[in-house]
Amino acid sequence: MKQFCVFMAVFLFIGVIFPINAQDLIVLKDGNIIEAKVMEISSSEIRYKRFTHLDGPMVVIQASSVFSIKYENGMVEVINTTARTGQGGTSGPQSNLPPLLQSAINQLPAIPIAGRNLKFQLNSDTWTAQVSGKDFLSGTLTFIDTDEGYILTLKQTHTYFRGRQISTPGANINLEYKEGPPSSLRLTSRSVNSTGNSESSDYIIFSDAGIDSNVDGATPKLKESTTANFDIGRENIEEREQEVLTMNVKLANGSGWRVGQFSMSNPSIVQKLKEGSGVRFNVLGDGKKWVLQIATEDIKDYCYYEAIISTKKNKVVSIDIPYSKLKQPSGWGKKMAFNQNSINYLNLQYHTSIGASGSSAIKIFDFEIY
Repeated sequence: MKQFCVFMAVFLFIGVIFPINAQDLIVLKDGNIIEAKVMEISSSEIRYKRFTHLDGPMVVIQASSVFSIKYENGMVEVINTTARTGQGGTSGPQSNLPPLLQSAINQLPAIPIAGRNLKFQLNSDTWTAQVSGKDFLSGTLTFIDTDEGYILTLKQTHTYFRGRQISTPGANINLEYKEGPPSSLRLTSRSVNSTGNSESSDYIIFSDAGIDSNVDGATPKLKESTTANFDIGRENIEEREQEVLTMNVKLANGSGWRVGQFSMSNPSIVQKLKEGSGVRFNVLGDGKKWVLQIATEDIKDYCYYEAIISTKKNKVVSIDIPYSKLKQPSGWGKKMAFNQNSINYLNLQYHTSIGASGSSAIKIFDFEIY
């Protein structure tokens, strides 16, 4: 049963379940994958029928645009050993990672993505992601130069189960590499389009998020010494200017339980939460713990679905919280199954025991609902 759950978790991470070894996969140089039934290959053309429409017309593409073909029996035929490079130097998507960049990325530590710490290994046109030293995902890649380093678009083609490679095309993973010192690799919403430009970010704009703060749980005589303030502005963190949400909390002794709380309730944010599967962001903190809470219309007695945010003093930490990791606190309120269709707001709150005193300040940026 445990092995079955692990297997299903792999597919939930991918997002969709594809038939295994049921079609040919044409891997293009730009990283896209075509599910097909290959009919004929020549030195200049490849003729195929779309796997979803085998009774349909023949489709012809230039062989020069194809990197490889994986046939339904598992055999892989490499059509071109190098992928396309941009015109005029480094203006467009490229492959064939420079050896020094490839080596630098392979030596960087694992980064959290969808609740797992993935260690990336890059090799020219392909990549592999490992979890605890074991292969987990793999695919093809393209990249572009930026002023600070590179943006890499990793196209997923396979997952691994019990050491077996399984054909499971999935969503892109976009990574941003910054040249050092110190060098860094992080998940980003930016990807590479056909012109070589970086597409717009999916990060939440805090000034549009409908953020509010409260100290409703504080007793009246302690409200003056119990504060929860926030500020939204642009700051330079990790050598990059970005929009930052700064939250400061000061709790008087015995202030209560529902204090130091910051809520996002803008209808557009709520709709994104309903359509999403998790949230991720970067946090620069003081080493204290905070908690992310998601409220739904179904919950009673403030029994929110939540996950702890652990910070490191004066260090940026990447946080990734899929909905599957949210839990209702034990010993409090009525427990109900999480229904994301009834989400009505998201909270960020200083994590402390009831009646405790203290203060904390954190900065949050690159907040994304995925």
